[in-house]
Amino acid sequence: MKSYISENFKNHLIQLRRHFHMNPELSWKEVETAGFISKYLIEREFKVENNFVSTSVAGYKSYGEGPCVVLRADMDALPIQEKTGASYSSKNDNVMHACGHDGHMAMLLGVADILARKDLGLRGSVLLVFQPAEEGGAGGQKVVESGILEKYKAKEAYSIHLYSGVETGTLICPSGEFLASADEFEIIISGKGSHGAQPHLGDDPIVAASNIVLALQSVVSRNTDPLESSVVTVGQFKAGDAHNIIPELAVLSGTFRAFNESTRDMILKRVRELTENIGRAYRVKTLFKLFASYPPTVNHTENSEYFRNAALRTDGIKKVVSDKKLAVAEDFSFYLQKYPGAMSFLGSGNKDKAASHPHHSPYFDIDEDALTLGVGMFLNLLKERLGG
Repeated sequence: MKSYISENFKNHLIQLRRHFHMNPELSWKEVETAGFISKYLIEREFKVENNFVSTSVAGYKSYGEGPCVVLRADMDALPIQEKTGASYSSKNDNVMHACGHDGHMAMLLGVADILARKDLGLRGSVLLVFQPAEEGGAGGQKVVESGILEKYKAKEAYSIHLYSGVETGTLICPSGEFLASADEFEIIISGKGSHGAQPHLGDDPIVAASNIVLALQSVVSRNTDPLESSVVTVGQFKAGDAHNIIPELAVLSGTFRAFNESTRDMILKRVRELTENIGRAYRVKTLFKLFASYPPTVNHTENSEYFRNAALRTDGIKKVVSDKKLAVAEDFSFYLQKYPGAMSFLGSGNKDKAASHPHHSPYFDIDEDALTLGVGMFLNLLKERLGG
């Protein structure tokens, strides 16, 4: 793809990415972002769809008979105040592209630009999907359920996520289990309040909640196969307003993650059981709530191999990793539950460019050299899958 990716094109990608970075929008509010993308695609003679899920945009281009390959990018930003000090910092208070979605959109628009200008000899069709609300809103699930992929007879789906955790030029794309599920929970413990000097007159929800926190630590250590990776974390514990009063309520919230559905189901069952039984033991009421959930991201074996092959043919890709799992979650998992395909993580880390901070950090940034690598990978993938 070197002949397609000139210095001018690289600069164009950077400007696209910086435009999105300076104008971030939160989940389900990506109105201006969607308008910019739609206009860009229309100018390049893609058939554009805007009416299937909220702010979603899809661009379709056909090259005759053959399968339809879906390439997906996410659009939403996070409720974070940017602290990078970059000249292209977010213009919107407490909204920031702190996970690389600005780069994802730029890469996919870069693919659209080249498809509009160059003849790759493809046979089939390409559907570019720009999806809202990946950050906890399960926008991917809504897109899949909308029927837009079925409308264009999608056969395979792929996505690239930029990743500051490894250096630019490294690709992570395993076959099978890749990213964890993400389930969020809240446990409300209702007791009977009393004075701290008279605990026998109450039913202490703090003591019950504390025992639930400790018991949840046994779910992974004593209920899962030691060779299976999983985690249960309580991230919030809220109770009481005074040092000498036993409150009526305590609230716990947290997350659990696993790489396959059987482990995920077992964890949910044990968290519920421990919560209910400890509540009974301490004479308090418990209410368990399960919130937005993403299934594990499991790459299809053959399709992940296509992705790795495309990477090996891309100038600038130095290393391809096929045996690494990450405990983060992604709603591209919903696409892969229905369609053959794969997700890859493309390194965008570079300490010399202040691009090594973790995702969701107010200091997060990417090495923009990764953008051309992502475009090159997508184009090589299209050529392999559509016979170019």
